[in-house]
Amino acid sequence: MGDFEDYRAKQEAARLSDDAIAKAVGKKNSKSVERSVCLVRSFAKRDDLPLGSLLIKMTPEVAQTLASVGLHEPVSLRNLPGKWWLANVDIASVNANFEAGGSTVRVEASTADLAHRYSYYYCEVIGGPFNHSDEINGG
Repeated sequence: MGDFEDYRAKQEAARLSDDAIAKAVGKKNSKSVERSVCLVRSFAKRDDLPLGSLLIKMTPEVAQTLASVGLHEPVSLRNLPGKWWLANVDIASVNANFEAGGSTVRVEASTADLAHRYSYYYCEVIGGPFNHSDEINGG
């Protein structure tokens, strides 16, 4: 198969799987779209994630901690509800008066914060997961 035929076959396979999933799910009650947010060690192109997935970088130490509980890259934040993290985030995600890409700031964030507030900007998780925010600073 040539590159073009291979590309068309992948597109058709994706379309057929989307149709099968839509039939299995049934009627949709909402038009809102929630994008998948995953922890990864690099921003390299990935074929193992749904199109449009948002990526949050994690340090090797965080990846090792997650691996010790059986979670391997890419790790969906849906698998970690209610956890807490230490992260370096783009300062524009904290204060709209700053330009995106200008600097980063360290924050304590819940999984929900990572997924809904910081995932649209640069974000790197450097600590976690913690069960409670008090654990972040050894509390």
